Amino acid sequence: MSAYGQLPAVDEVTLSPDGQRYAAIVGDDTQAQIQVRSMADGKLISVSAVEKAKARTLVWVGNDHVLALISTTAKPPRGLGSTLIEWYQVQDLDLTTRTSKRLMDKVRGTMNIVTAPPMPVRRDGNQMVVVPGLPFVFGRGNSIVGVSGLYRVDLKTGETVLEETGKPETEAWMVDGDGKAVARSDYDAYKAEWTLFLRGIDGWQKALVESADIDKPELLAIDADGKSLLIRNYRDGKWGVHSIPIAAPPKGKEATWGPAIAGLDPDGLISDPATRRLSAATHTDMNGVKYAFQNPDDQRSWDAISKAFPGEVVTLASWSQDRMVIVVRVQGPANGDGYFVIDRRKREAKPLGSRYPGIALADIGENRVIRYHAADGLEIPAYLTLPPGRATKALPLIVFPHGGPIARDHPGFDWWSQAMASRGYAVLRPQFRGSDGLGDGLREAAWGEYGRKMQTDLSDGVRHLAGAGMIDPARVCIVGASYGGYAALAGVTLQKGVYRCASAIAGVTDLRRFLGGTSRQRISPKRSASQRFWLRLIGAPNNADPLLDRLSPAQLATRSTVPVQLIHGKDDTVVAYAQTDYMAEALRQKGAPVEVVTLEGEDHWLSMAVTRRRLLDALMAFLEKHNPADAKLAVTP
Repeated sequence: MSAYGQLPAVDEVTLSPDGQRYAAIVGDDTQAQIQVRSMADGKLISVSAVEKAKARTLVWVGNDHVLALISTTAKPPRGLGSTLIEWYQVQDLDLTTRTSKRLMDKVRGTMNIVTAPPMPVRRDGNQMVVVPGLPFVFGRGNSIVGVSGLYRVDLKTGETVLEETGKPETEAWMVDGDGKAVARSDYDAYKAEWTLFLRGIDGWQKALVESADIDKPELLAIDADGKSLLIRNYRDGKWGVHSIPIAAPPKGKEATWGPAIAGLDPDGLISDPATRRLSAATHTDMNGVKYAFQNPDDQRSWDAISKAFPGEVVTLASWSQDRMVIVVRVQGPANGDGYFVIDRRKREAKPLGSRYPGIALADIGENRVIRYHAADGLEIPAYLTLPPGRATKALPLIVFPHGGPIARDHPGFDWWSQAMASRGYAVLRPQFRGSDGLGDGLREAAWGEYGRKMQTDLSDGVRHLAGAGMIDPARVCIVGASYGGYAALAGVTLQKGVYRCASAIAGVTDLRRFLGGTSRQRISPKRSASQRFWLRLIGAPNNADPLLDRLSPAQLATRSTVPVQLIHGKDDTVVAYAQTDYMAEALRQKGAPVEVVTLEGEDHWLSMAVTRRRLLDALMAFLEKHNPADAKLAVTP
């Protein structure tokens, strides 16, 4: 399992603007490093250990600075609360001086944290960076509150200047290539209003106010011509990308929405990192990613690259400013999961590194796209990963629903599914109703179906595979993380007779207490957009409705008759570890079999190699005990 449970050996490969160097997050059995290498010969130029922090992404500022967005799980400073928070910071690797420093250190009136990735900009011919931060201001009753702000940082001198200060409701900014904020969006959760501000002659001008109880607009990019903002918005019953002129309207007038722009997927826009202008639109279906570039030359280049890797999932990782050097990630049966560098001048493609070098191509299971119908007729797409070297007949099955739940699985290599398939299991990943990016109809069919049709969509997949003779319906377990963890436990409490065991990783087990945890919003504890979202999904009017208990596995523990495993990171800031405690205690009181695995120091995203491997070891031991892949060892539960 160690080959599957390690952090990617190379990840987040990012090219310098001149294409002569690349930076990457390089993982091993213990930690991650940030490495910078020469593109010509692979020579190591710089290395920086991340230590206890977690490296998330890399950004080049010019050709001599690499900024690493890192995070650490910790409680707030004294007096600012006691709940664990994932704090984000920026580390600057100066390749000229061979030094490393933390941005925002010792800046008055703020913490040394950021609220979004840094943005490279050029101002007066100088390369700088704009950092979204959290300046403190006086609020009501002279209380001190943190608001969204923008800091300009000169990487040569270290000078840090607060250039924009938002309000407590400010949630996003749009910055142009000169580092000037051209748009700002605020969201008042209490009023359920989204407001767009544009830069006018006299400063910020309120340009548009939208009612947005749950589905609020989102700033995405600046259009390729620099004249419009591209905004994700829900209008006329569907999500789309709409444009609004970037110039503020005349005073007293509101900006007007343009129609949805054909061909732009709101979940797949690529903007130039230096200008924030639209470079390409992408659309991810079940089989791969399609790209539509604004520049015809870029499109021709990409089409040629895609043809060089037939049958593989090819995605853009990074490119040089002149687009002559391109790094792509390639996933599929011929290449596993790794990076290639394409040199357009030399007309050659070379492997840059495998993300999982310990996994041989022969050990990668086939990943099929299948479709089946739910009981109400809704078509459910799914991925079926098959165990290498075994006939597709009467296989043991692991149902593996994704988290979110308004999320999805993506085409390509999935380390977790492949780990289970390597031990002889077929792995079904249904894109159940509520899954995102596969059509508005599939997503919105989830409203009011949490714990109901969202759940039976999974077992309908089991019946489909059993009917085709591909799996043995008596040898099926369910495994999931986050929402998938809820679904795993619901599969053996709300449902019966489908699964012979369940493993839940960081799963929600008590909806009432979970919703209590999502109602503590900065603006008002009484009105929370997050809580409104969950109540719509569940189909309950408020968090006092008895329905929440009827859909909570921890309240239904007496119905569980099969072995249950609970795995949870102690530092989870998304689903509190207490959710595992609730379920474990309920099962123990009933005398039901339960195994609890605590991952000390681990977060919601399984960011550390040592705990990721421990998870896989514990999970596979549990599955092999209660649902052995060898039919001769399977005992009727």
